[in-house]
Amino acid sequence: MLAQLQQQIIFELTQKNGCRADSYAKSLALLAAHHLSPSEQLDIYNSSILSSLNNTLKKIYAVCAHLMGHKHFAHTTEKYIATQASSSPDLNLYGEKFPLFIEKTVTVNHLKCLADIARIEWSWNTAYDSADESAPPIAEQIARLEDSEFLDIIFCLPTAATLISSHHPVLDIWNTCHRQYATTSKPFGKHKTYLIIHRHELNTKIDQLSKLEFDFLHLIRAEKTLGEIVETLNNTSSDFSLNTLLLNANHKGWLFTIK
Repeated sequence: MLAQLQQQIIFELTQKNGCRADSYAKSLALLAAHHLSPSEQLDIYNSSILSSLNNTLKKIYAVCAHLMGHKHFAHTTEKYIATQASSSPDLNLYGEKFPLFIEKTVTVNHLKCLADIARIEWSWNTAYDSADESAPPIAEQIARLEDSEFLDIIFCLPTAATLISSHHPVLDIWNTCHRQYATTSKPFGKHKTYLIIHRHELNTKIDQLSKLEFDFLHLIRAEKTLGEIVETLNNTSSDFSLNTLLLNANHKGWLFTIK
């Protein structure tokens, strides 16, 4: 009975031009005639919700699904959904904790970078779906300040920007897989990767950073003043150009505004 009702509902939902009144009546008749228990009625919606959550995770974490294999990925998402309820009607917001879940529960010896790949995918999705932001150009904002205020400037990254560091060549792996989910059989180097994922001029971007650029942006994310940033970088980097860092960050859209 339940299977028959589900098939009828699926039929109605998949009709391109809608359904006739008698089709809707058939669903109602099935419900009335067989007197489904409350739990059976809930099963109809529960199955639909679980399918939606699974499809959302598969869409957001497509590269992870490819790397893990779809059966292993499906098993993992099933366990994740069982422990992480959806708290928003917007399915694009579901799955934020999936990278941490992978890090704690998934063991794939040849994919030690998997959680970091998942972080890239979530950050990409967040940036892609983020609202447009606008602010006066940084140079104009700085020009309005007194010279004495310069070192007290606090820069702000774009709201949806994410900084990621990994001990693995995750950008190489992600790019290779993302090209029509190609094979990852080619050897990758073993190097630490620093990234910023952000939206700039309506485009979602992943920019690879140097260690100095990552530290610079990390201090900005921590809301350090420009004076504090200079002091910290002087203690950790023997030679750097503040002007070069600022101009490059502004040009690439890593800076959004100032406080």
